[in-house]
Amino acid sequence: MVLDGIPRRAHDGCRKLSFRHFQGDSLMPIVQIHLVEGRDDATVKACVKAVARTVHETLGAPLESIRVYATQVPAAHWAVGEHTKDEPAAPAKADAR
Repeated sequence: MVLDGIPRRAHDGCRKLSFRHFQGDSLMPIVQIHLVEGRDDATVKACVKAVARTVHETLGAPLESIRVYATQVPAAHWAVGEHTKDEPAAPAKADAR
């Protein structure tokens, strides 16, 4: 993009806005946690509360400004390499020596 004859990157203004937005009292940390489905609500609730407290203690952000989201993903939608978490684990390979 060219503005007033000066080449500019499209995201220059966004970077400056983001920096100002997260300074000082306007700090609003957002934490996203992705888990394979299967944990009960009480366990997930305890986790997000503990994460919020930890962010508060380490960053000094006010608790009311911290956002923690936990998303449980079906095992069939979560893959490590080409194997989804709902598939039986492959047998361990013998150590070739």
